[in-house]
Amino acid sequence: MHDLVLHHLLVHDSLDARGKPDAFTAAMQTAHGKSGVAIAEARAFGLTGNLDPFLFPALKALLGETEALITHSEIGRSRLEQEFPGRPVLQMGLPVADPGPVDRLKIREKLEISDGEILMMHLGFLTPEKGVGAIIGGLAAARSAGVNARLVLVGEDTGDAELKNAAENLGIAAAVTSTGWLPWDEMVTAPAAADVGVVLRVPSAGETSAAVVRFLACGTPAAVIARRQFLEWPEEVAPRITPGPSTTAEIARLLIRISKDGDWQTRRPNARAVYENGHTPQQAAKAMVDFLRTLN
Repeated sequence: MHDLVLHHLLVHDSLDARGKPDAFTAAMQTAHGKSGVAIAEARAFGLTGNLDPFLFPALKALLGETEALITHSEIGRSRLEQEFPGRPVLQMGLPVADPGPVDRLKIREKLEISDGEILMMHLGFLTPEKGVGAIIGGLAAARSAGVNARLVLVGEDTGDAELKNAAENLGIAAAVTSTGWLPWDEMVTAPAAADVGVVLRVPSAGETSAAVVRFLACGTPAAVIARRQFLEWPEEVAPRITPGPSTTAEIARLLIRISKDGDWQTRRPNARAVYENGHTPQQAAKAMVDFLRTLN
């Protein structure tokens, strides 16, 4: 279980793929009783809300026949044990490919980042939940305070005019760049160039962020949203950003803090150590094999 929300999958399977609203209603009733039926009936009339999947995750509708479950966080394990009492649940680290030895200075040079610049990096897709607007606002505030900081977006390049206009209106267009999706060997090592990654995700489906693990694998601390499963990362390598109106200000304060913290780079070995303690593919494979051997 990467996500703890399966509502969207149920919608796709029952309605989009098979066109069976009765099956959707029955499944929502199984998962959420009368409230689930009400949600299904509202959808039949074209009434849905952005938070429906998060408030009605429909776990029991799709996982009722499972014999065992695997998830990546303590919150995920607790939630699954609550939903499915007595069912074996394994909590294991989320594995990502090991980037191996990386030449950080060479990667920064390729991205045209100078030694004196503080690089904040966003990795992956640019969905509304990722809070890129707040990230750009925080960058602008930090730069206005005299911090020589840059933002590089690695991954999805939407060509979003609104995003570009926001950077231009704040006077930081030259400090925000996008690489688009890089070749795989460059994608897994790019996070090494950053002084800090940033992973904001509100609302969250309870997933453990692969982006966070990729930053840590490269020895880069990653600022995370201060809620739920993100709080399970050690704060030393995953500084916390409060969700809500203060997000922009907290990003600015973090960049200012990095600019004044002569010991910030000493966090890099600890970030890498978190990755090595349970998030390598080899460790994940062993954890799953050992777990499967315990099942009857």
